[in-house]
Amino acid sequence: MPETPLYTATFTVDSQVDLPVFISDLSNTVSAHLPLAPAEADVVLFKLRVIVSELLTNTIKHTQESATTLLRVTITSDGMQLIRQDDCAPMHFPANDKRPSLVWPIPAEHCNHRYTVYEDDLNALSLSINDTGTASFYAWQNPDALINIPSLNEHFGLLMIALSTQAFTYEYQPATKANIFTASIEF
Repeated sequence: MPETPLYTATFTVDSQVDLPVFISDLSNTVSAHLPLAPAEADVVLFKLRVIVSELLTNTIKHTQESATTLLRVTITSDGMQLIRQDDCAPMHFPANDKRPSLVWPIPAEHCNHRYTVYEDDLNALSLSINDTGTASFYAWQNPDALINIPSLNEHFGLLMIALSTQAFTYEYQPATKANIFTASIEF
């Protein structure tokens, strides 16, 4: 998103947020700045609600009561970027029979690899870790499968975000202990 933004705003969110009200207010605010026809805007706003709901639910679930989260929204003529930043514990995925334990800051031996971090009967989510430790998420679906609801697990929300975006990344900055999730939607 190198062009001049049409709209940029940063919101501070704490663990006491009334999430449905926040998401509704955010959706209304963003709607006024989208350079799209109403039908196209409705699709983007649906994706916005999914992404923000999952990002902030995850924050509330994994943070201390005193933690503060920043959510920055940037809209350009060709897309929207959402960045959630907090100073909570870094993201981690426990080891299983298919992958090692993944904890940020990520050790060099886990960089430049792709790992599956979520699977259910219909979907899978993997992340590719580059040489700086930034994780890019990729989702794929198996539309012919029958779903087994108990197979849904902890990282289903990350899958929903990955399915709603063209790009979804996670970066951990050890010096500031900042967790940064970036989700991008193209128009």
